Amino acid sequence: MLFDVAFTTGAFTDCILNTGAIFVRGNSHVGHIWSRALDRMGEEWGDDQKALAAIVRPTLYPSVTAGPGSIIRFMPVDPYNLAPAHPGEDCRRGYILHFRGPRKAWMKDYCAKWLGIGEPNEWIALPNTPAEERFNNVFLNSKRDVPWVHKETEPHGGHAVLVGGGPSLLDDLAEIFRRQEDGQTVFALNGAAHWLKDRGLIPDYQVILDPRPENVRFVEPPVAKKYLIGSQCHPSVFDRLSQHDVTLFHHAEDGIEGYFEGNPVVIGGGVTVGLVAMALVYALGYRKLHLYGYDSSDRDGEGHVYSQGETNAESSRREIWLDRRKFTCSPGMFAQANAFEGFARMMADHGALITVHGSGLLPSIARKMAGLPF
Repeated sequence: MLFDVAFTTGAFTDCILNTGAIFVRGNSHVGHIWSRALDRMGEEWGDDQKALAAIVRPTLYPSVTAGPGSIIRFMPVDPYNLAPAHPGEDCRRGYILHFRGPRKAWMKDYCAKWLGIGEPNEWIALPNTPAEERFNNVFLNSKRDVPWVHKETEPHGGHAVLVGGGPSLLDDLAEIFRRQEDGQTVFALNGAAHWLKDRGLIPDYQVILDPRPENVRFVEPPVAKKYLIGSQCHPSVFDRLSQHDVTLFHHAEDGIEGYFEGNPVVIGGGVTVGLVAMALVYALGYRKLHLYGYDSSDRDGEGHVYSQGETNAESSRREIWLDRRKFTCSPGMFAQANAFEGFARMMADHGALITVHGSGLLPSIARKMAGLPF
């Protein structure tokens, strides 16, 4: 049946009428509908829809009504005016794509993924220290009388318990205790070492990669039994640990080989200590890896289970969606979570068994990889 104007409707809580798309047949005289609606308009968000609804009296089911001087048709928003609820919802069945409500940060990414329109947003985590400073640290620290990770250790049956500083760490503390009591080796990353020590658990190792001088705070005072320190770390970290059991490792980076002598193994993993630590314990012969505090997202507005200052770049936050779930994370958190799936699959292909505990973006990615609910 021909109609003069068509509206779409859906089971929305505020008003079932959706004015994101309105179909008007050419040369139809429907202006009187809007004239009458204007008389009912308020000043609140959504009053345009409510005013029109009062005139046309929409129905949720497809129907055709003869309005005052016009034939009005109602059609379902799905598929005629499809509004995705989250970035994981495929809209390609729709006739019109409608981002209902306020502007959403993920609209550009959504159009690139599902419609092939434009390019997705880029969010790159850059090193927090210039290359010149990092390489100068490598040069100075490589002259120290400390052992290096020179070659890969043969695989053994040990379990590596890698502890990051994510907010969910508090939920899993008892399990980490149990693993250490069972003889598993605890590798605490950055400030997680002090957090564990304050709760009665002395880490077997502390792992530090960040080259900034202020990160000497991670070893003020030293709290672990042993230390694995990246050669790019500030020399003050090595100075503070001069009376302790320290092993230096070289982080894989283009050009780093020119700043030390010899041919040791270089440890990959990217720009975050979390992924680098996974590669590091693999090089030390561990094939069973258990990840805790690898949230890679905020909880209740906090990125760590302990207080930690952030630079302007680190304090930047963005909404990241994994199917229907929304997470908030910094550039570094996002970089780690984004790289995790490919990196974990590569390690698994080389014999690693990785378990991921806790909550947040990265553990949710891991559960999705395993086909588990998240």
